[in-house]
Amino acid sequence: MKNGTPNRNPERSPNHPPHRTETWILVADAKRARLLRGGLTPQARPHLEEAASLETSWIERDHGRPTMLGGGRGPRPVASLGHEDEEGLRHFARELAGWLERQLAAHRVDDCAVFAPARFLGALRKEVPTRLHHILSEHSGELTHLTPGELARHPAVAGRLGS
Repeated sequence: MKNGTPNRNPERSPNHPPHRTETWILVADAKRARLLRGGLTPQARPHLEEAASLETSWIERDHGRPTMLGGGRGPRPVASLGHEDEEGLRHFARELAGWLERQLAAHRVDDCAVFAPARFLGALRKEVPTRLHHILSEHSGELTHLTPGELARHPAVAGRLGS
């Protein structure tokens, strides 16, 4: 209201920021992922809520590989641990790519920012179907440990939400 007359254009009012479509964010690492949707509240504060989540089905275990000393079946050598970490990372990238495609279709998402460590982004990029590449924008960062409220206030995410 200005001078007792209602404001006919709410998009110009500070109490009514311009309408934005939903913003979609995926935060992931080698073991878990969360898909969040958000935007600005009526008070122009960034807000996110979790729409879906996924945890890896990879089970770390001794695959019966012999040890470096003497061929017995004991604790895995260090090289084997690194190899298994890579296998787990690639496994979850494949799992996440299929899940993400289904989630994006179910929620009719046409733009999604992906935040993940650089190493995982590379693995995920190889697994995501080419038809989804135009929907996803990649951002290097480890954000899976943050709550939705903390994510909404994180500078890289808040900028995508419009604040």
